[in-house]
Amino acid sequence: MNFDHKSILKLQAQTGLLWENKEEKIEKEIASGKLHFKQVPSKTLNRTAICQHRLIEGDNLAALHLLEEESEKFDVIYIDPPYNTGNKDFRYNDHYVDNEDA
Repeated sequence: MNFDHKSILKLQAQTGLLWENKEEKIEKEIASGKLHFKQVPSKTLNRTAICQHRLIEGDNLAALHLLEEESEKFDVIYIDPPYNTGNKDFRYNDHYVDNEDA
């Protein structure tokens, strides 16, 4: 399933909090094309010539746009997916309710 930027923003607005007539800051940043990765020394992982893992913390939408632009630098990407959205197209149980929650 491939979504363009506007489709993703529309879907995101339908599944979260929405403030009418107020553009999200992240939308402006993505549209500007000025997104970039910023290394935070206090959160840097110990890397060696063999192990070049990176931890990227931030808004999933912005991070995925950056990863797409720099896709040749990454072999594997693991993201924390959305959950309990009611979507039927996920490959995992998207309707999980813990026994203590019921």
